[in-house]
Amino acid sequence: MALAVVLALIRLLSRQPVRTALAGAALIGVSALVVVTTGDGTDFYLLDIVRTSVLSFILIASLLIRRPLVGVLVGPVIADPRWYSDRVQRRAYDLCTVIWAAAVVARSAVKIPFYLDDNVVALGIASMVMGVPLLLVTTYLQLRILRATYSQGGDGSATA
Repeated sequence: MALAVVLALIRLLSRQPVRTALAGAALIGVSALVVVTTGDGTDFYLLDIVRTSVLSFILIASLLIRRPLVGVLVGPVIADPRWYSDRVQRRAYDLCTVIWAAAVVARSAVKIPFYLDDNVVALGIASMVMGVPLLLVTTYLQLRILRATYSQGGDGSATA
């Protein structure tokens, strides 16, 4: 918790947005409160497991209704708000959403058995391995896909 507060202060002093750091600190604080309340160390990871499980559901549902979440969030920012009418862009956003969904589903699939087994050490290791490193790989892949897609059209409107 102290580290999260220090990171938030560093962001504040460097005049960077602190919203993400504060949200992380709040999640850590609430998770710690859950542990203090229940007396079970594995409960520290419960909110993260619930969060990634809900996100998994949302990502998969967005694919099923043919509005991939990455496209909904990113499409209007970097392209025309009608990105979904372009087949190439829609496929790229579908693939990016599948990659993100696979990452969060894997995160939940790995952590849930450790949580049910009451294995706090394995949960900690899984959180470290499947946290920032997985996020970096996922983000890298998504950026490569979108960069390739938008470089095809030149002006951000790739067509096929």
